Amino acid sequence: MRLSTVIFVAAVLLVSGIVYSAPKPSEDFAISIKKTAPWHVAYQKFTGPYSGVPKAIGQVDSWVRKYNLVLLGPVLSEYYNSPMEVDSTKLEWAIMFPILEPLTGFPKETEGEVSIKRLDPVQVAYTYHQGPYQEVGGTYMKLFQWVFQNGYQVAGPMRELYWSDPQNTPEDKLISELQVPVTKGQ
Repeated sequence: MRLSTVIFVAAVLLVSGIVYSAPKPSEDFAISIKKTAPWHVAYQKFTGPYSGVPKAIGQVDSWVRKYNLVLLGPVLSEYYNSPMEVDSTKLEWAIMFPILEPLTGFPKETEGEVSIKRLDPVQVAYTYHQGPYQEVGGTYMKLFQWVFQNGYQVAGPMRELYWSDPQNTPEDKLISELQVPVTKGQ
């Protein structure tokens, strides 16, 4: 892709609001509700302990780079079960990279491989966590408590958006956005 094309695409994305910026640590990290944007993602599903997340991010990143795909937002993960429900060897999760919609020729969902799919907009309860990833549990507890106290029901797998690069950010400054898809209870 020529540099002028990349610059044009970046300008269009910035003007249209498709590219997202990280929250500032000084911002209020209150819990709130929002509707997510639709995204095309390069993703891969995994089974096993969460300690495999960094390696998994590297795998998907290598695939995205191989095809020169344009990134539109932070790396995110989706969690389909919990360490409170299953042994760590049975945890199911996915790593996703939001990308500019590819034209054609990319694999659809294939077991055990990187694929491309569309994430439809969904209503989520969300908040931010600042600090080490392994300390996110307390923030999730507050998020779920808020969800149930405010009459919502969980309507899908949890997501985490990683707004900071752990290779260039001190652990106590890492910012993650935690999202729980919700519907209003009856």
